[in-house]
Amino acid sequence: MTRIPPPDAATAEAVLARHPGVAEVSVTANGAGPAPIARIVPVLDRDRARLELGLLWTAVADRTAAQAPASGTDFDISGWTDSHTGQPLPASDMREWVAHTVALLREGRPRTVLELGCGTGLLLLRLAAATRRYTALDISAPTLDALRTAVERAGLRQVELRKGEATEAEGFAGGGFDLVVCNSVAHYFPDEDYLRRTAVAALRAAGPRGRVVFGDVKDRALAGAFHASVVLTQAADTASGEELRRSWLQRLREDPQMFIDPRWFTACAASAPVPVESVGIRPRRGAARNEMNAFRYDAVLHLGAPRFDVGRWIDWAGEALSPDALDLLLRGRPRALGLLGIPNARTAGAAAVAATLAGDAPPPASELRRLALEREGTGVDPEDLFALAARRGYLLHLSRASGAPSGAYDAAFVRQEPDAVTGAEADPGPLPRFPDALEPVTGSWVTEPVVQRALGIARKRLVPQLRRLGEAELAPHERPDEYVVVPRLP
Repeated sequence: MTRIPPPDAATAEAVLARHPGVAEVSVTANGAGPAPIARIVPVLDRDRARLELGLLWTAVADRTAAQAPASGTDFDISGWTDSHTGQPLPASDMREWVAHTVALLREGRPRTVLELGCGTGLLLLRLAAATRRYTALDISAPTLDALRTAVERAGLRQVELRKGEATEAEGFAGGGFDLVVCNSVAHYFPDEDYLRRTAVAALRAAGPRGRVVFGDVKDRALAGAFHASVVLTQAADTASGEELRRSWLQRLREDPQMFIDPRWFTACAASAPVPVESVGIRPRRGAARNEMNAFRYDAVLHLGAPRFDVGRWIDWAGEALSPDALDLLLRGRPRALGLLGIPNARTAGAAAVAATLAGDAPPPASELRRLALEREGTGVDPEDLFALAARRGYLLHLSRASGAPSGAYDAAFVRQEPDAVTGAEADPGPLPRFPDALEPVTGSWVTEPVVQRALGIARKRLVPQLRRLGEAELAPHERPDEYVVVPRLP
């Protein structure tokens, strides 16, 4: 049905639509009063926004390198900040983060590595010694200068450092790398086109049995939960639900970094110009409670990994499972056991808070904190399942490929058979094939920082111009009381 605005609104829309910076406009009545509200879809200057973003992140990296207290060492964690507190992340958390990431990248024992966005070398300085070729790119010259000092000190002559962006992996097509890694970098990408170019270039640079790893990716399906957790952490107990909702919506609207739904990588692999045998979406490993372990994942694209079908899949909620019930099932020694929809103790509370903030009349912070603790208690921490698998002699594979907004994950337990001669655990072997994830019904798989940046530019420059235009050409009762810049009209 075509929307027919009332006469006053129609006049205001016609005047505002004449501004060259306006793509679409809708003027509607304000439910709280007589003054109308103008919702503006601006003409986005994506090129300007992309340039500004590139300059911004390069400047941030250069400044961090210049101020780094541990420059040139193998554990320079300058710039790693906790979103909840604004303080540097604890060194213990970062050591755990590094250890689990390095363990992931060492799988398959890569001898040739291409790293896109090497930063201060937290990964490079732990991986390169076991390689014969290690090529690393980064956008910050000062960061590379400091890293070059550490590389030379370690005698890593096989390492080549280059200044360049992630998309410059296109120059390594056919390079046959065992591993192409882009870790904790994708959230700085400007838009989906840049992400796709980088992913395709990485796949083309990998060898026929190589791996491409996008690590420490911010989960688009959990963006609401993440921002809810930050807002609630920073709020006083007396903060009203409406206050929290406004802060939450503002964070969602203005976050300058990219979040990627896990399903994006599955879809990208399906349409990639090179065959991808397997896409693994792994929740981050680690016992520490921080935003990386809770709201991020690792996407592992295998070009030549054999897979197998798990014979039995059990729905966690449908069967009312618990860790104790799962333990009993594993004692029966099935060769493989699959579990679907395991509630995640790390995210269930924050997801429940986000769902409440999105509804009508959210309660105050004190009640939301009780809700978060209650829901968290119904979940299972992934690390508890790894401990259970180790006790029962199983290899555990986890998957976030479903993109469940609660953070729920799937699991496959694969029985490990000892080597008949040495008694040692056999090679992990083929990867389990997880059920296909459903595509999202609405919304996007990727948030685009370039759009957020362009909208921000419009809010600062376009709104004052429109307000002056309204004052000049509209009668007082026709002038919008509020101008809201939005990416699209509802």
